[in-house]
Amino acid sequence: TLHVAMSCDAPAIANVLILDKMGTRICSKFFSDRFPTTAAQSNYEKALFAKAQKQPSTSDPEIIIFEGLVTVYKSQGDVTFFVTGDQDENEIILVNVLTALVDACTKLVHGSMDSNSLLSSLDSVALIMDELVDGGVILEIDGSAIASRVSMKSTDGEVPLHEQTPRQAFSTIRETLSRSIPMLK
Repeated sequence: TLHVAMSCDAPAIANVLILDKMGTRICSKFFSDRFPTTAAQSNYEKALFAKAQKQPSTSDPEIIIFEGLVTVYKSQGDVTFFVTGDQDENEIILVNVLTALVDACTKLVHGSMDSNSLLSSLDSVALIMDELVDGGVILEIDGSAIASRVSMKSTDGEVPLHEQTPRQAFSTIRETLSRSIPMLK
């Protein structure tokens, strides 16, 4: 069982998985003690992937109950994303978490969703999962905001100083100074 769900009534996530077309882990986070070893986690991932492959394929998120857990998943390209909660967890909340995960990853790889793109950005994918859920607690469900934080760009479209050209950086500094010291205008 999820300890987070017992201590408060907030929605709780059991795990978040990203698997390739063979059911092999690209990235995953487990938040319950239900799968205590890496081998148990790997066996669960393979069995869950096999169950998902037996379902009809659609572009919408799918919902299944597997090993007593509610799982929502979505395949995109050669990648399948999974979000799992306890059997009494609200499926709509799980779908919102799944959608945020897929959206953030899609923005991260600039729309070319495949396992190689995700593997080449694995550190950022792991950060996306960290921004999405921490210890089973949902932190954010806005995929754009997550992708923005992970790529270190603010949501208002400003490019961080370290990513600007020297001319852009100088202009940004001048604007910031002129706002804080009016006589520089």
